[in-house]
Amino acid sequence: MGVHSPRKGLNGCSAGDSQGVPRRHRHRYPSDLTDAQWALIAPLLPPAAAIGRREKHDRRDLVDAILYVARNGCAWRALPSDYQPWQTVYYYLAECDLMAQLAGLELEHRFADWDGSPFTADSEGHISAWRKPPAGPESA
Repeated sequence: MGVHSPRKGLNGCSAGDSQGVPRRHRHRYPSDLTDAQWALIAPLLPPAAAIGRREKHDRRDLVDAILYVARNGCAWRALPSDYQPWQTVYYYLAECDLMAQLAGLELEHRFADWDGSPFTADSEGHISAWRKPPAGPESA
């Protein structure tokens, strides 16, 4: 049996990870989620696929890497090497728009950057803000 700690479950796996993907041992950054924040976010993520290959990376580490780029405004390629490869993190973020659509969320805003610049066809990236549709007869 593994050692249990508040941060990690048995065998060093993060408590919110149903697939048992071990978390990477890395430096903590100010942009990383707290345990309380992760407890709110983890249930909102779609479940891991029931068939196919197991997830290779811990979801919390991926979200922490996305938050690092967002908070520091750095290029994807400048993501510290103790996170997952930048291509993996970028792909996971790109899938978030698709997941939001499949979950039935409505796009509220789309910006070109974290400063709220307008999104155009020439934008190199985007920030999307999704919302839950209002409850009522029109959403039934």
